[in-house]
Amino acid sequence: MNLILSFLMISVFILGNSFAEEFNGEDMKNTWQDIWSDGHELLLVDLPSNTAKRKVYKTEGGYHLTIEHRRFSSIDNVVAFTVGNFGHPPLADSLYISKDNVEVERIGNSINGLLNLVGILNGHRILLAGENIRVNNGVFVQEKTAQDKDYFFIFNYETKELKKLVDLGNLTLGMENGVCAGNLIAYGIKGGVRTYNVDSKASVDIDFEGDLDAISPDGENLLLRNEEGYFVINSDGQNKQVVLSKRQIKKVTPIFDGYFELRFQSWSPDGKFILFGESSDRNEGKRFLLNLETKELTKI
Repeated sequence: MNLILSFLMISVFILGNSFAEEFNGEDMKNTWQDIWSDGHELLLVDLPSNTAKRKVYKTEGGYHLTIEHRRFSSIDNVVAFTVGNFGHPPLADSLYISKDNVEVERIGNSINGLLNLVGILNGHRILLAGENIRVNNGVFVQEKTAQDKDYFFIFNYETKELKKLVDLGNLTLGMENGVCAGNLIAYGIKGGVRTYNVDSKASVDIDFEGDLDAISPDGENLLLRNEEGYFVINSDGQNKQVVLSKRQIKKVTPIFDGYFELRFQSWSPDGKFILFGESSDRNEGKRFLLNLETKELTKI
């Protein structure tokens, strides 16, 4: 019995370490930054060690104030986030920007609904989504329309100008997993993913049966996921490659009914590393660093 137990322990050790060695001590080099929030405090953290570097914002006035959507551009060093007020009046939102590690600035309020902050584009622009949005003197007004369609809106936080992207059609599918970076938007469509360049207005439809998880900080690549694993593909639909197979994932985390317990957490600005974890919250569960050049998955 003891011999069998010892054999099993050795086998688990070999299997668990065959994919990569663990980071430890001086090997834990921080290569980029991202943001983290518990809903009431927003922190800038060093990755992959996930150590707090600076407090960006903290809610005041009670627990009815909650940090909702939060986005970070590691290329432009911009943090954008919304704070929802679930007290009185209900369902009100404030939109905040922090640029180059300077003081947080409130750039607008929503008086009749929560703002759907999709992400940060280059050129002092952020991407919002909704049925119909207009802005007047820093107040975002959201209106219902008879068409019942959702649209993307670009808001320039320097000029305070709001532009509706009317040529993207009905975004009911895309709003659920829309992402953006650089001058590119990517969102889900039936049977795949669509990318749209907000400057050239060029769009590309990519056939893929699965989910869109993330966009690289420069907007050049997409991270896709289905039951076979994770894939990286150029934003023009070229050069799709498996970066993390189902077999690799099964070595480090359970798979239930075809669904991985490994979730995307962050993408380094140089495009070389992706941080995964057993939860989308970097403070929960095991975390793993994927080297996109070597395809090595390393437990942190």
